[in-house]
Amino acid sequence: MNNRKNANGNNYTNKEKRDLITGLKTRTNAGRPNWDKVFKQLCNQQKGKITVFYCGPPTLARTLRYKCDEYGFDFRKEIF
Repeated sequence: MNNRKNANGNNYTNKEKRDLITGLKTRTNAGRPNWDKVFKQLCNQQKGKITVFYCGPPTLARTLRYKCDEYGFDFRKEIF
């Protein structure tokens, strides 16, 4: 199997163009997401009311809750 890196330095297999780390067709992005960019893209889709469901560390929950308030999204924290 031939492997290559794209312009962003992400690893893909030549045959299927799948990410080597996850095996998914979408690429892996290292680092923290740009939440403003993510939330703006969701707003621009104009698909109606948006609710964010989250289960994970409290620090990220605070960040997402703040962004949801800023963009008018509902936020639901799940605990398992």
